[in-house]
Amino acid sequence: MRFSSHPNANFFRDKGLSYHLLGWALFILYEVSFVTLLIGSSDTRNIVFDYVLPYIVNIGLFYVHAHIVLSYSFRAQKRSYSLFFALTLIELVLYLYLMLQINSLSGYRQPDIAAVFTHKPIMPLLRQLWRGIYFIGFSSAYWFAIRNIRYEKKVLQLEKQQMADQIEKNNLEKGFIEMQNAYLQSQVNPHMLFNTLNFVYNNVQQASQEASEAIILLSELMNYSLRELEPDGKVSLEREIEQIKNIIKINQIRFSNKLYLDAEFNGEFDDVRIIPMCLLPFIENVFKHANLINKEAPGKITVSFNAEHVELVTLNQKKTRSKTYSHGTGLVNIRKRLNNLYKDAYSLNINNDEHDFYVHLVIKL
Repeated sequence: MRFSSHPNANFFRDKGLSYHLLGWALFILYEVSFVTLLIGSSDTRNIVFDYVLPYIVNIGLFYVHAHIVLSYSFRAQKRSYSLFFALTLIELVLYLYLMLQINSLSGYRQPDIAAVFTHKPIMPLLRQLWRGIYFIGFSSAYWFAIRNIRYEKKVLQLEKQQMADQIEKNNLEKGFIEMQNAYLQSQVNPHMLFNTLNFVYNNVQQASQEASEAIILLSELMNYSLRELEPDGKVSLEREIEQIKNIIKINQIRFSNKLYLDAEFNGEFDDVRIIPMCLLPFIENVFKHANLINKEAPGKITVSFNAEHVELVTLNQKKTRSKTYSHGTGLVNIRKRLNNLYKDAYSLNINNDEHDFYVHLVIKL
């Protein structure tokens, strides 16, 4: 735990100055009232030399001891008792010199406040020495109080940060468990599913080459989405792009190759790993809601990679008959997965206007 070398270094800011002025006003009122009650008032007193200047020196000693002597002698991780005693001795010598000079200039009228608080009028040097030690004691108590307050604040801030970190960790663990459960729920007897697809493929192969090809592509896509996760929970970007191409081929077969869509894949994807199914929902969204039969406004899909990030851009014209263009559960889920696994290492911008739908996803690696 580190501390500032200047406890309460901002005490002159905000309400701090008001509190200090009020404190000193009450303290001076107490001392002057006490002296007046003991010895009565005197017309021979000089307000400047008997009150103003001595209190200026005393208050100066108070702050010098707290914010210079103690703060520099007991800095964080670097305490020096020899420096403390040396600085204290120097400030006491200077204090005594100033106070004796003030007494000399005032003609040294007695009794004064310092004499009252020493209980008996002994020699001026000892009286002023006691007065200096008196204020140094107050200053030390003030410095330790401020230091402890700052310590408690730092401990409280640390506890709050640890609590926030624990909450975030719990949320991440909860999200990861939910993703695992969703993944396991999606694996509904894949062997039966693939056997069924194989049966359908064998029966339609002779009747329709395109239908059989679509079944093969669909089988590959489902195998990719249902296969067991690797230890790091990621797949190669190349595998994800292969499934994007499969989705495009399947939909072209569905619509007799009459869909207008430009797809570009830029970069070397072999060694790049990302979380699975993080690009496919955006591609599926294009075929679900886009108007891809307008030759003048073809849909666009671009996937690119460089040394720093993977980037996906989709742009398509919306179907005119659709009153709404829902982001869908798939996009909501993928945003949650991106938040859980990439946190601040990704950006997702979705622009949904009256005619077009635009997606820009960047994942930092």
